[in-house]
Amino acid sequence: MRVIIFSIVVTILAVAYGAANFLVISRVSLALPAGAVRKATVFIMVTLASAYILGRILERLLPHAVVSPLIWGGSIWFAVLTYLFLFIAASDILLKLAGLAAGLRNVLEAAVPWCGVIVAVAVTAYGAVVAMGPQVTRYEFSIAKQAGDLRELSIVVLSDLHMGNIMGRRRVGRIVAAVNELHPDIVLFPGDIVDEDLRPVMEQDLGALLKGINTRFGKFAVTGNHEYIGGAEKAVKYLESEGIWFLRDKTVTVAESFVLIGREDKSSEYFALKRRKSLEKVMEGVNRSLPSILMDHQPCKLQEAEKAGVDLQLSGHTHNGQLWPFNWITDLIYEKSWGYVPKGSTNIVVSCGAGTWGPPVRVGSISEIVYIHLTFTGDYSN
Repeated sequence: MRVIIFSIVVTILAVAYGAANFLVISRVSLALPAGAVRKATVFIMVTLASAYILGRILERLLPHAVVSPLIWGGSIWFAVLTYLFLFIAASDILLKLAGLAAGLRNVLEAAVPWCGVIVAVAVTAYGAVVAMGPQVTRYEFSIAKQAGDLRELSIVVLSDLHMGNIMGRRRVGRIVAAVNELHPDIVLFPGDIVDEDLRPVMEQDLGALLKGINTRFGKFAVTGNHEYIGGAEKAVKYLESEGIWFLRDKTVTVAESFVLIGREDKSSEYFALKRRKSLEKVMEGVNRSLPSILMDHQPCKLQEAEKAGVDLQLSGHTHNGQLWPFNWITDLIYEKSWGYVPKGSTNIVVSCGAGTWGPPVRVGSISEIVYIHLTFTGDYSN
């Protein structure tokens, strides 16, 4: 059943991608004079349309330097395609509804692809600039519990780094530098550290960059769906060798002051045929008098954290759509696609991610480093 559902979803996405490419390439080519220029333009667009898929297939076989141009080109094309398709489709609908004279309408229809190319390239360039510089989103919460000898705790959350061909040394290095400027007590990675294939991560020695993050209490992570797509066991082994400790349906008490809870990503059921434990099962034996912080990659069933008495839940996965208007879709799917949502005494923060998947572009979202300052207000008089 899982295989059937997965196959249906992949087929729908492939058909939609193919249809969008067909419409865009057809309209742009018809706006060009017949001959060598049109043929060359079509060839370039078809190559870009297939480059990302081809690059992801070949990245398991060829070196990063060989595959990277394909993945970069195909990724940028996806963003351009998105806004070119939206511009052409919206323009065609408006022109048909406008009731213009045939001659004027033909002139405007001929201009649509050219205007669309300008708009799509401009929007993509803007989104590339936005994605390049991570922004810090700050939260402050008070927890009415005593945390050992701690009165406060500073946390940096790095969700959805997607290290690989796109998120390479320059981009990851910029994020690491920004994190170290915040001087966090602890750094938490709620999944998707690796963008599927581990090979480009190891070739660029990206784990060594994360090893350079300075903390008081260490670096902890949970798996995301992309770790499972690329092979979770290999990714976890590599990242743990670089000083990031994974909590896979496990808990750990840090400095006898607070409890970290890490859930295996729910996609383990599909990619590894392994059902994750319930949150209550994971938390068996936990000292409930201590503050508790939960990492769960996908922000699903948020009421479970409240029911279990968790003080703070950290999630990611959604990217807040990454490219407008896809945030409308994530808003429909998830109770909270980005930001803060309270559930009783439970504070839940959903990050839109520090990195990017696919195009290194963000429109209507940001590349986000989350900084959380916790104050513990329990009885410290004893």
